[in-house]
Amino acid sequence: MQVSGPIKTVCGTPTYVAPEILAETGYGMEVDCWAVGIILYILLCGYPPFKSPDRNQEALFQLIQRGKFVYDTEYWSSISANAKNLIDHLLVVDRHKRMRADDILLHPWIMSVGQSKPIRNTEELKAALRTKYDTKIKEYTENQAP
Repeated sequence: MQVSGPIKTVCGTPTYVAPEILAETGYGMEVDCWAVGIILYILLCGYPPFKSPDRNQEALFQLIQRGKFVYDTEYWSSISANAKNLIDHLLVVDRHKRMRADDILLHPWIMSVGQSKPIRNTEELKAALRTKYDTKIKEYTENQAP
């Protein structure tokens, strides 16, 4: 399959679907970053950020399109502000303002999780990650060309 513009097929698991898919305005790789935000939210607390009390799919889709969610204190009080910040930047309704994959890799929560000691030269690491990301995007784009 060759992708020459925004995709317009409505698809996806209801809980994970990005607002632009529901709006049927066309979408690209930004939907994957939305899904990362949904998955991260679920991994950290055990339930999705958007849920309809009676499991009504239309109500769920309206919640997703509004993009309003909360961090219930009972489940989120022990979760770091950096983790919440990352989710806040992923679950953004406007896909143009949503954090991209290369930015996710450079987010402080990602950069610090699992590190036994602080990373000393973050600028060098950021440059290396950005170069790798740009290379992969170029490869992907070239493989999509006719």
